[in-house]
Amino acid sequence: TSESNTEMVNMALKGVKDVINEIRSMSRTLVPHTLKDLGLVESILELTEVLRQTQLLQTHFDYSGFEEEQLPENQKLTLFRIAQEQFNNIVKHAEASSISIKLRSDLKGVTLEIQDDGKGFDPANRRKGLGFTNIRNRVELFGGKKELVAQPGKGCSLRIFMPALPVEPAV
Repeated sequence: TSESNTEMVNMALKGVKDVINEIRSMSRTLVPHTLKDLGLVESILELTEVLRQTQLLQTHFDYSGFEEEQLPENQKLTLFRIAQEQFNNIVKHAEASSISIKLRSDLKGVTLEIQDDGKGFDPANRRKGLGFTNIRNRVELFGGKKELVAQPGKGCSLRIFMPALPVEPAV
C-alpha cells in the first residue's frame, strides 16, 4: 500500500541521515588535535621528534619562508597526512638514517619536500603499494603536483606542490 511505502521511505531517509551524522562525527575525530591546536609546523615537528626517539632517525625540518596562516585548514591537514604517509614509507622500506623536510610557501602555493638517505629504489620497478597512491590522490585533490626522485643506493626525494587557495575567514 501507499501508506506503508511512505513509512518505509521515511525510515530509510532517517537511517541515511543517521549514517551521514555518524560519518561527520567520525571525520571530525580524524583531524589530529595537534594540528588544530598547534598548527602544521608544530605537528610536523612532533612527528619528527617521534621519529628521532623511536626510530633513531636524524631529522632536519626547515620551514623558513613558510606562512602557515596563508593555508586553509583542509590543505594543512592534507600536507600533514602526506608527511605522515611518507614518514611511514621511510620507516618501513628505506633503511634511512636521516630525513630532511622542507616546507615553503609563497603567493603561488606551498611546497613540501621530504628526502631520505635510505637504500632508494627504482621508481619504474617499485611495488604498487597504497602509500604513493594515497599521496598522489591527496595532491591531485588540490590541483597539485607530486615529483618522486629515487635511485637504488641514493635515497628518495618526494616533492609536493599545491597551488595557493583562498583561506576561509575564521568564524
